[in-house]
Amino acid sequence: MISRFQPISLVLRYNKLGLKLIWRNNYLLSTTVIRFFIILVASFIGGLLFFYVTSTESRNEKKNRVDNFISFLFNLIIFIWLGKIIVHFQTFISDPLAVLAYPSNSKAFYVAIILFCINIIYRKIYKKENLFVLLHTFVPIFIAGSFTYEFLQIIVLGSKTAWMQLTLYVILLILYVLFQHKKISIIVFIWIIGHLTIASLFSYSTIFGYILSPIFFIVLFLFALFIYMYSKRFFSSDGGWK
Repeated sequence: MISRFQPISLVLRYNKLGLKLIWRNNYLLSTTVIRFFIILVASFIGGLLFFYVTSTESRNEKKNRVDNFISFLFNLIIFIWLGKIIVHFQTFISDPLAVLAYPSNSKAFYVAIILFCINIIYRKIYKKENLFVLLHTFVPIFIAGSFTYEFLQIIVLGSKTAWMQLTLYVILLILYVLFQHKKISIIVFIWIIGHLTIASLFSYSTIFGYILSPIFFIVLFLFALFIYMYSKRFFSSDGGWK
């Protein structure tokens, strides 16, 4: 059976029913990808608007923080593409275009997160960047963007499984508006524990469409706990993790 997400090169390889079937798979793939990217862009815009409205920083400081965030976001996107290549390396050698046509999956996302963490550590050690400023920019944009994404999943695509994630992000948005930068650590831990709870109940949870296992959130919780416990000791120049 041919999946609607299957790249066109694979359709040509496994099916000989003619151009009608090829066009049909191409159409389904295209509409799915277009909808996903529209929702993703709208979510990103929603996150940025929320940050601009709630942030008390000056206009120039907001711009600098957003520019820095976008730089890290582009790095993450590149790492996700690299993750796709690494996960499907044998296919990439024989048919590079087929791999590029694959939607990213959880394995590619895990590889991207590892590469992203390495990049962050490098920028902290060798470029002396203040990563806690990035964290305080990332949290509101990510939470508001995730809320927008889950909301659009329900309204536009009629998703029946996004209600728990949407409820979690409503709680996080309320907490952020009430406390903002004063309780970032609490918001981060509630986010992780919330997703871990959902993943434990349903064997997975999702972030922007990526299906992630409970183990991912357990590792993330331990990593966040380590950073929280040692932030003042190792990152005292950044002001620690509040």
